Amino acid sequence: MDVEQRYSVLKSESELIDSRIKEKQSSLKELKTERQALIDTKQVLIDSIKIINSHFKKKIETITSQVVKRVFKRDIKIEVNFETKPYGVEANIKVIENNIELDPMDDMGGSIIEVISLIIRLVLREISSERLRKTIILDEPFNWAGDLIILIGQIIKEFSKDIQFIILTHDDRLEDIADRIYRIERQDFMSRIIRIK
Repeated sequence: MDVEQRYSVLKSESELIDSRIKEKQSSLKELKTERQALIDTKQVLIDSIKIINSHFKKKIETITSQVVKRVFKRDIKIEVNFETKPYGVEANIKVIENNIELDPMDDMGGSIIEVISLIIRLVLREISSERLRKTIILDEPFNWAGDLIILIGQIIKEFSKDIQFIILTHDDRLEDIADRIYRIERQDFMSRIIRIK
């Protein structure tokens, strides 16, 4: 191969390489544009989630605080802080009275935790677009509530317009709010279900 032919081959290879470089640069530019669009979209989603969480947090705090004030007849404020974990979102709940954070177990005998838990479940159900859960079962609820159980029962009754509560309890004070009452009696290793109301 003479010098001219060699030059021609090398020139063709060089042009081919230049063409491929331009294609790769064009592809790289498109990928960078697409990457930036994804980053921008992710930021919009993050900002939207923050706004939604803020509204959700406010709604839960407002409703829960109102119910807790009504039940305990104290100026109590509930704060909920959501923390994203690898396995999901965790809610940390603060109970505040007179700008002092209370320990619900020590300061209120734990009953407030049961009330807050129930209210948050009901709020979640209320704001859900599909209310799949038609029944809530409470097993020995509000054991720590003492005489407040009657007021808590009335609140449950108010929420029970479009949801069924099944309450398993030994506490007869909830009977007045019940639409139906069944007793289970055990005799000689046999259980009997008796409708009372």
